[in-house]
Amino acid sequence: MLRFLALFLIIMVQSLAFAQTAITPVSADTATVDSTAAEPVFTDADYCYDQDKFYKRCQDQNLRYEQAKAAALQQNKQLLVVYGYEGCEWCDNIVKVLYFSDYAAEIQKKFVIVSVAKSDFFPSGKELVALLRKQFVQPKMSGVPYLVLVNPVSGAGTFIDLLSFERNLPETENLPGYNGYYVEKVVEAIRKSSAQIK
Repeated sequence: MLRFLALFLIIMVQSLAFAQTAITPVSADTATVDSTAAEPVFTDADYCYDQDKFYKRCQDQNLRYEQAKAAALQQNKQLLVVYGYEGCEWCDNIVKVLYFSDYAAEIQKKFVIVSVAKSDFFPSGKELVALLRKQFVQPKMSGVPYLVLVNPVSGAGTFIDLLSFERNLPETENLPGYNGYYVEKVVEAIRKSSAQIK
């Protein structure tokens, strides 16, 4: 009980101290906000955490894309952009295909892989994808995730819609990790698209 009371008093004192710095009384009847008072400044890092995530929504997506494109050029590889977001089952499953399937080594040997995060709070991912849509011919996209393959030398690129590669099992087998993609079909689509942008 004593700890609770001490914590309550600390919070009250801090609240009063902040209120006194932010509001300067003008008279007994009115008060104005002091525009020179120090306001707390919050940055993206204060409320955004993505360090252990594949889709790095807290980071500038344009910068991530340009860095990956430069790395692909330096390593003489193509760039494979994965557009999606954390918490999306299909977005998580395509990561499994690219990094943990039997074809992962083949894919990583040929491509520098970069994620572009879809986020309503951090629009740089949506803005980047809008630019890529203008730059490259793409089919009508059915939703996320999808892939964008880019040749950093020629500047050619293409989109891959993943909807037709989804594997849905019957409701009785719909346990976590059971749904996913037809991996061979995804890899074949990547191979064909890669050949088209050489």
